[in-house]
Amino acid sequence: VISRCVKHGLVLPVFKNLVKLSFATGNKKSWKLLPCLLKQSPKVETLIIKVNFGTVGKNFYICVKKRT
Repeated sequence: VISRCVKHGLVLPVFKNLVKLSFATGNKKSWKLLPCLLKQSPKVETLIIKVNFGTVGKNFYICVKKRT
């Protein structure tokens, strides 16, 4: 739903208190949403990405933490 809103030009609110963002996707279109989420989340310190390859048990995880 959020990706459709962004696609049609709606701006996401600023998530000013968000420090940990988990992003899960199973399709190519959803990747366009990630930069929008990061732009609106200035305090994110940890980003977790889960990619589902469409097969049970075939998931890939990435965790990125901001250096302090």
